[in-house]
Amino acid sequence: MILVSVVVLIFMAAQTVTDDIWYDEVFSLCFIKGSIGELIKLTARDVHPPFYYIYLKVMAAIIGLIPGVGLVTAAKLASVIPGVGLLIIALTYIRKRFGHLAMGLFSWLVICMPQIGNYYVEIRMYSLALLMITGAGLLALSIIQEGSRTWKWVILWLLGILTAYTQYYACIGIVGVYASLLIMILVGDKGDRKSLINRLLICVAASVVIYIPWLPTLLRQATTVNGSYWIQPLTIRSIAGCIKFITLPVAPYGAMCYIAAGLVIAAIGLMIILNLIKRRDKELINLLTIGFIPLAVIILSGFVLSIIGTPIFVYRYMVPALGLMWLVVSILVDRMWEDSLVYFIASFIAIMIFAFAGKLSIKGFYLEEHKKVLFMEDTKAALESLEDDAVLICNFDHVASVIGYRMDNRVCLYEADIDGLIPDMLHGTGEFVSDEDVAAIVRDNPHVYFLGSFNSRDEILDKWSEQGITGSEQASVLLERYWFNIYKLGMK
Repeated sequence: MILVSVVVLIFMAAQTVTDDIWYDEVFSLCFIKGSIGELIKLTARDVHPPFYYIYLKVMAAIIGLIPGVGLVTAAKLASVIPGVGLLIIALTYIRKRFGHLAMGLFSWLVICMPQIGNYYVEIRMYSLALLMITGAGLLALSIIQEGSRTWKWVILWLLGILTAYTQYYACIGIVGVYASLLIMILVGDKGDRKSLINRLLICVAASVVIYIPWLPTLLRQATTVNGSYWIQPLTIRSIAGCIKFITLPVAPYGAMCYIAAGLVIAAIGLMIILNLIKRRDKELINLLTIGFIPLAVIILSGFVLSIIGTPIFVYRYMVPALGLMWLVVSILVDRMWEDSLVYFIASFIAIMIFAFAGKLSIKGFYLEEHKKVLFMEDTKAALESLEDDAVLICNFDHVASVIGYRMDNRVCLYEADIDGLIPDMLHGTGEFVSDEDVAAIVRDNPHVYFLGSFNSRDEILDKWSEQGITGSEQASVLLERYWFNIYKLGMK
């Protein structure tokens, strides 16, 4: 399993040899263009803290030294590196502390299970936060089970504060790790309890002190987001959505994927129940605490924020906590493996289920990512055929932003608003234009193109036709996840 996981991660890295990006990645790439000081100022105007972007800037610069590796590929590979870090942790600490089966199964689950693989090739902070929260959780478990050493607390604090400066829900995940550590202390031996609690309080206090300089920015960002963000409020159905996100392979196999998800849920539940029946000990309590409390705290926080009128939770925010969940599942399987024949068979079946779900996830990953790579060749050719002085009009802010990053043309947005950072970062991209503005642009410029998204593009063209504007289709292309048609506009 460890060997296959290494091969799969290499296979994933191979899909980064492209230059297609989506909307969120535009911000990542724009933030790292300037100095560290400029980077921090830009992130302060966005909705995330700055550490990931500092990491990205450094790693992309180092990887970019490899001949032939462009900025986009280098930035994508920076997200692969945390996956390598997780495999190293598996090969070293997890193998030594929990056994070879836990090592191999954890490697498989943390690389191949649904959703996680997508974030090893995306220019965002999730894989980095996944690595750091997993490391912090392992340290918390080690403090309880292997002894409290000062260096462990220092590294735990460092991982915690770096994670807090990476992404806000990852920060909540670290709060979950600290809460898990407190629970493990309280249910542990009374002799060390006071000393451990004192060290935990020092760790938390030091984290708060280091985070204070960013709090005004956090409050300002929260004020900006409140009431104006695109994310829908959470409902009771969102709980099922969370479970579905974690367990359902994203692949074009219909019912087979849902069967795999159901089997994965059953396998996890079975391993927990069998461990509770057979080996109900303090180690099991510690494992369940560190494996599921950080994830539960993230989900619960999403619901709380949604209830108070700030719905800023999407399912991918759970990704940083999934490493600990899959680690504990791996250990639970390992704890049953060398027991009686019945428990051995149960463990074997669970492993086969995880292998089945992981295989579907890898296949789905390949079909999606490789499709983007293949279509990008035609998309790139279509965009490069547009004149340097062409005016490009979009009806979707994501497409306008991505095109503005790729091209130096004047990029306008038809009757829609764009994030205030985009025009500042991308030479005025996203200029608002009305029907009258479009007509004037077509009259005054020899080369004008409409990059139309969604079915509404036909209605827009019909509306423009009433003003004497013609539109002839030049190409239909896929740019990362955005399908759009390119129309050359002219006057009748």
